[in-house]
Amino acid sequence: MIINMSQTRVRDSAKRLERFLREMGFGIAQMECLELSARLLGFNSWQSYWTQHDAPLCPLDQDLTDEEFLARDAFQMEVLEAEGFGDVARILLDRVDPTGSWRLTFPEQSEFHLLRREIPDPRRGNSAKGRGPRIKRTSGRSVGR
Repeated sequence: MIINMSQTRVRDSAKRLERFLREMGFGIAQMECLELSARLLGFNSWQSYWTQHDAPLCPLDQDLTDEEFLARDAFQMEVLEAEGFGDVARILLDRVDPTGSWRLTFPEQSEFHLLRREIPDPRRGNSAKGRGPRIKRTSGRSVGR
């Protein structure tokens, strides 16, 4: 599945990934987040996205049918799980919303501290601070467990 989004959207998604992953206790570099953003769109790497970034853009999540959205969501969840973020994949995808109309209406970071719980970081073999229950989104990104 290839989901082409604008360069600005992909870069912004990478910045949100980096910020949220750091809040959860994962040490991750900016370039790793760009790579992950590209993989969430079905590209092998940032470089493969970059060579095709001027292709026609795909619709945002809220413009898809339910069936199309669920297929896209399942694909992106698989990518996050394959990258070692299985324990936080749902909340990470909901918070970063790489293919939806992400809005700056999330609760402040202090409200997320109330939801923290210990989540093991399988990539590091240690325990990292993570998030508790999924945050409901008004844009329709969240799907039931």
